[in-house]
Amino acid sequence: MILNTLREKAGYLLIGFIGLAIVGFLFSDAVSSGAPFWAEARNQVGKIAGEKVSYEEFSTQVEQATQQMMASTGQSSANPQVTSYAIQQVWRTMLEKAIYSEELEKLGLATGSEELALAMTGDNPHPIARQALGGGQGGYSSEMALQIYRNRASMPLQQQQMLLELEQQVKLANTVEKYIDMVSSGIYITSLEMQRFHESSQKTAAVSFVKLDYNSVSDTAANISDQDLEAYYKENKYKYKEEEELRSFDYVVFDVIPSAEDTAAALEEVTQLAEQFRTTANDSLFYMSNATTKAPLGFVKESNLSPELSENLFNAEVGTVYGPYFENGAYKVAKLLDAANRPDSVRASHILVSAASHPNPVERREIADSLLQRIRSGASSFGVLARENSADSVSGAQGGDLGYFGPADMLPEFANAAFEGETGDIETVETMYGTHLLKIDDQKNSSRAVKIAVIDKPLEASQQTTRAIYANANAFAGSLSGEGNFEAKAQEAGLVTRVAENVTAIDFFVPGLTEPREVIRWAFEAELGDVSQLFDLNDRYIIARLTEIRPEGFAPLEVVRNEVEQEVRRLKKGELLSEKFNQAAQGASSLDAVAQKLGDSTRTAQNVNFSNPMVAGAGYEPSLVGAIFGSEAGKMQGPVVGMTGVFGFSVQNFSEPAPIADPAATKASMAERYRQQYLGFLFEALQDKTKIIDNRAKFY
Repeated sequence: MILNTLREKAGYLLIGFIGLAIVGFLFSDAVSSGAPFWAEARNQVGKIAGEKVSYEEFSTQVEQATQQMMASTGQSSANPQVTSYAIQQVWRTMLEKAIYSEELEKLGLATGSEELALAMTGDNPHPIARQALGGGQGGYSSEMALQIYRNRASMPLQQQQMLLELEQQVKLANTVEKYIDMVSSGIYITSLEMQRFHESSQKTAAVSFVKLDYNSVSDTAANISDQDLEAYYKENKYKYKEEEELRSFDYVVFDVIPSAEDTAAALEEVTQLAEQFRTTANDSLFYMSNATTKAPLGFVKESNLSPELSENLFNAEVGTVYGPYFENGAYKVAKLLDAANRPDSVRASHILVSAASHPNPVERREIADSLLQRIRSGASSFGVLARENSADSVSGAQGGDLGYFGPADMLPEFANAAFEGETGDIETVETMYGTHLLKIDDQKNSSRAVKIAVIDKPLEASQQTTRAIYANANAFAGSLSGEGNFEAKAQEAGLVTRVAENVTAIDFFVPGLTEPREVIRWAFEAELGDVSQLFDLNDRYIIARLTEIRPEGFAPLEVVRNEVEQEVRRLKKGELLSEKFNQAAQGASSLDAVAQKLGDSTRTAQNVNFSNPMVAGAGYEPSLVGAIFGSEAGKMQGPVVGMTGVFGFSVQNFSEPAPIADPAATKASMAERYRQQYLGFLFEALQDKTKIIDNRAKFY
């Protein structure tokens, strides 16, 4: 819908993405016919339940998802976070489609044509259809959805394709929901389960406790053997199973930052621009010729200005120049070009001549001019022509009405025309979507607005500075000869060694690195102990060393030895401190007496809750909380081997919860919670039994 895309400032026509339907489910052929099998294999991003996923189809859908997410957030370019999310969601969607489709076919579940029609255009449509077809000020209506379908044949092919994709999304989602309803019908909450849940979430305890901290025992005193490690590992091997291969690496960073000389040169350049800006005869041309960040110059209210410009230019005389000043990594100079009263919001209508169907701008302008001539001659009304001719079928169905909007809600060219014109004006406006006939219907709350041109020069490292930093990084890389000297050489060079642990092959995030894909690809091709080449990542030089490889499946003891050793040592300290507690408890009549023998005092924790394993003064202690709610009030208990120490405790009292006010509502809430939990387990189970080959890391 043009309305939605204008409001979001970018994006695709007609559909958004929610739930299962982040991107379309139309899959192109995996490879062109006649391609040799080795070329086909190289081109595969993956294979799900025997269904091949080619790079072409996957990358197309990732691009669609990326564009839609950029549209929804107002971004002009994709950052690594958006790209990563798009890749993960498209893959997840493909998994869901392949896995659920197989199950649905086995069960004979489907969505028929009449059912699909109701889900798309009925009074109670599927949420995906409601979201996609619910543009306009009034939201979704069955009449509007039907109008879109009536105009289907006259739509540009791209919009027809997107509508078909939407139908497929709704059809699959609707059928999956039938399957989910079948599974959910087996969920039943008994009265006993409800009561236990209520008590676990509402019952609280007041507790006195004494803690023997693990830090009070030295590691040497808690002596452990290889046999201890092997026995613990054998018993707890399930804890060290990896679903996919993980790798860890250390790295150092050489930041490319401007020198003092670079800063002085940038300030001098902007100072000279400020002097020229004061005297130039053509402000707009000077701005476009010298600003690094260029945008259409329009009127803005004070609330939309930075504090710097609000204070120094908003109430100044036209022609005033302010700067240089430093803001957001750049030296800037600003000039007040104009001031006038402008509305806070505008109601407008438009007729779009689409660039998709009429790529020639001259042709579009001729069509728009002919429509404008018919309106001015009285041959037809704006509303009628919008219904008959606008490529924006959603607003067109409303006579072109876009409702009220603010200056930031539309594309700059469109907003400038709407807010700088007068009520009743009809103007022609060009945007990325084509040529618009814009009619200003109403304007509200006029107040002072200003037009300010800001010339910015980002503060960046010069070539000389960059070469010097590169030379330092290269020298460090050359000094790394032999094993075990990475950290020593880094410390000698005054560098901080950073750690990236348990990275997957398809990860897009590493602590301290904004775009780490190149480093991650190296890590999954390197051998243990290898040192990387010099990576140039967005004004940073990176050198890494591979420190650990955890293969898929059960990690060998030698790989997880440090983790196993920590746990075994904790348990060994627990044994020693438990013995110490038992000795102090002999003959003691109270917990206070035990604490006194231990040279300590008791502590108190209020409102301890079974569903929250945090204990004030003790920290995260699930074993302690479990023991508390399994004991009787007034009795000394212990020892309990916890996460941070060994505990003895005595429950002062339990606070029983009030009776359940609405048992039916509580059962319904629990059932929905269990439903969501079980559905997650269900998909994991289906996924585990499906053969999946994931080659995404080779392409991204």
